[in-house]
Amino acid sequence: MELGKNIAKIRKDNNLTQDDFAEKYFVTRQTISNWEIGKSYPDLETLVKISNDFNISLDILLKEDNKMVQEIDKGVKGARKYKNILKYIIIFISIIILAFLVYLAMYLHFEKKVMNKFSEIAEKYDLKQDNVNMYMFKKGDSIIYSTIPEPIPKILDFKLDYKEKTLNCTIITGEDLKDNNGNGTGWSSEIQINWTNDGKVYIDAYACEDRSNYIGSLKDSKGNECDYYANVGHYEVYDYDGYSLNYDNELLKKLGIDRETISEAIIQGTSIYKDLYK
Repeated sequence: MELGKNIAKIRKDNNLTQDDFAEKYFVTRQTISNWEIGKSYPDLETLVKISNDFNISLDILLKEDNKMVQEIDKGVKGARKYKNILKYIIIFISIIILAFLVYLAMYLHFEKKVMNKFSEIAEKYDLKQDNVNMYMFKKGDSIIYSTIPEPIPKILDFKLDYKEKTLNCTIITGEDLKDNNGNGTGWSSEIQINWTNDGKVYIDAYACEDRSNYIGSLKDSKGNECDYYANVGHYEVYDYDGYSLNYDNELLKKLGIDRETISEAIIQGTSIYKDLYK
């Protein structure tokens, strides 16, 4: 007997109508009819319920119904395959979560270590923080070291290092420039020394530069008229410890600064930079 006939026999032997059977297994009467004529089959879970409810083994229930046995076998294999896939997905997700937790622990440790170290070095060099998170140290009246630390990248940047490693030193070599009315412009002749991520030191000189094809509109610290404030010299130092300065004497004279002052600024700035960021 096929499965459909077995289901019909079980229903009739127990004096149940198709409506009663349908209500018992939460399906429609038409579904019961389709089962009994072999048009469709119950799922495995429903078959197990029928077997338990009427105390009939699955072997007897499915006897001689090779098609249904094949369907069930196919379903079991599919369920097993799905279960294995689900297991691998769970393992993969677990590894990702574990890796992230390890990274998070490293990140938090790095954050604490970096902030503590930066605070200690800032205190050592008397770097004071202003209201825009810039740390500054002034040496005398004309040399100013400054840095804006960005030591903590966003957590998902996955970079356990400073976001930026920069230090600036400004050496003021001339007074505030004046316009023709004697008003200050906010500009001064100065040397800018910058330590950067790429391992170089960049040195730039800014001054009031005279150009004959313009009408004079500024005066330098000596009262000489000039008309163009610009970067008048750019140099790169590739090795912090073995640097050489190539300033020409005329530029040094124009800016009113000597090589020793620049060299001392580079030496001290390199010491600060290495302590902060290495």
